[in-house]
Amino acid sequence: MTSSFNRQRDFLQGRQTLIARIAKETDPSAYRGHIVEFSRFLLAERTERKIEYSTQAMTIFIRHIASPPGGSDEIAGLARLGIKEVASEELVAHYIGLLKKRGTRGNQETTAVLVALEERSVGPLLQALAEEEDLLVRKAIVEIVTRIGRIAVPMILENLTDSRWYMVRNMITVLGTLGMPDLAPHVAATLSHPDLRVKKEAIKALSRIPHPSAVSALCELCFFPEETVAVTATAALSSKKETEAVVTLYRRAAAKLILYPNYRLAHEAIDSLRAIGTEEAVTALEEILSLRALWSTKKFLAMKFHSLRSISKIKGDRSEEVLERARRSAERAIRNEAERIIARRVL
Repeated sequence: MTSSFNRQRDFLQGRQTLIARIAKETDPSAYRGHIVEFSRFLLAERTERKIEYSTQAMTIFIRHIASPPGGSDEIAGLARLGIKEVASEELVAHYIGLLKKRGTRGNQETTAVLVALEERSVGPLLQALAEEEDLLVRKAIVEIVTRIGRIAVPMILENLTDSRWYMVRNMITVLGTLGMPDLAPHVAATLSHPDLRVKKEAIKALSRIPHPSAVSALCELCFFPEETVAVTATAALSSKKETEAVVTLYRRAAAKLILYPNYRLAHEAIDSLRAIGTEEAVTALEEILSLRALWSTKKFLAMKFHSLRSISKIKGDRSEEVLERARRSAERAIRNEAERIIARRVL
């Protein structure tokens, strides 16, 4: 019995010694040998022991990727290889469990491991994202998949046809965060999804993706019959500086419901034009000052004042010229508001 205990003790010490060697090794050839030997040892281990040793090795590999012994790029590359060699479904599940348990607190190493696992962790991460209710954990997963990058895209695209609306929404969130131009058509295709929550998430994603099809899709949705969708699209255009976006925002502000504009959408369009801040945007805001209505109501004037104040917040000669012209406007209310804006600047 004592002999059996000693053999077990030596067996365990052998693994700890090997892990210690990996931690201190500076020779790439020997480092590679240690990884091969460690992988072979793991095959004979029970699951709980395998997880314990694997996490110890992962900590070392992550440290060596960031700061390899002797500054060796070759060892940094071998550390990445070590992560792939040690990886298993059980290990991925273990780290995702840690992510869920701790949320965003003290999870730098967990995040680094899941990113380094790349394609081995993408599927389980996406599944966890679909099922997770905690917003902070969902954000952490989106960040990890985004850092994994292009490798994750094929699996994300596969999940865009999932029957669960929240799964599709979460995949769109990741695509938008990735922000790769070639992904715009895939995101735009989800705008036909019957669930408005998916449609709104697609709009937000398109606002982050630099592609002509993203601009065109958002411009069209500014006039969507369901108002909250139109508001979301109008706000999303604030990230686009193309002429098409500026013209659409002016049209959105000027479009009338019977006698007057839809003020909620008009104010949103003005905010987006201010955020764009180009000379074209200033011109569009000035055109809003020229709009006419049968009766100049308080709400109608408030919309114009909003446009004038937005012009004043855009830096440049063009906005200064418009303010000076507003001081000489034929409309007394506009003249007075321009004077107030200029007076506040002087003070």
